Amino acid sequence: MTEAESLEIVTFLAGNYPDAKLTPMTAKAIRMMMPDVPFAVAFAALPGVMERHPTFCPPVPAIAKAIKDLMRPESDGWAAAWLNVQQQVKDVGWWGKPTFDDPLTWDVVRSLGGWVDGVCSADLGNAGHTRPQFRDIYNELAASDQRAEMREAIAGGMGERIAGLGSGLKRMSAPNGNVVPMVKVGTGR
Repeated sequence: MTEAESLEIVTFLAGNYPDAKLTPMTAKAIRMMMPDVPFAVAFAALPGVMERHPTFCPPVPAIAKAIKDLMRPESDGWAAAWLNVQQQVKDVGWWGKPTFDDPLTWDVVRSLGGWVDGVCSADLGNAGHTRPQFRDIYNELAASDQRAEMREAIAGGMGERIAGLGSGLKRMSAPNGNVVPMVKVGTGR
């Protein structure tokens, strides 16, 4: 979360709790407690915070807990995979064989040095280095998998089928939002 994003959260809270004493230090505390929480997730959790605390602005640790609780549902992404890794450490420990629903999780575990040396022997608390490393590696592998799927689809003729759908089709938006120029099949342009 950036400084501007944490300030936006504080501004939102100040608008809803006019008597609260919120300062730039509040924004800094939010950033320190949730450095790897995406802004969209944090902002989406604010209505739940306000519902639980309708008359007073809760302290930053309560806000952080509510935001992290929102990350707990079984959703796709690194946060769910990280929770699964933490649960497997508790369930099977050093000597057991963990099971992961997400195949990317195994790739991340291998990148971190393996189950025993990379995960079980690491500090798995939120303050440790393993969680941010896990997040970064997971997101990079997920992005590279999406790029590989796109290349396979184009190599398999999907690009020609998409381009042939409309006579005036010149551009297509990629999943990452980039605009990809397309040519009409058979025109050579």
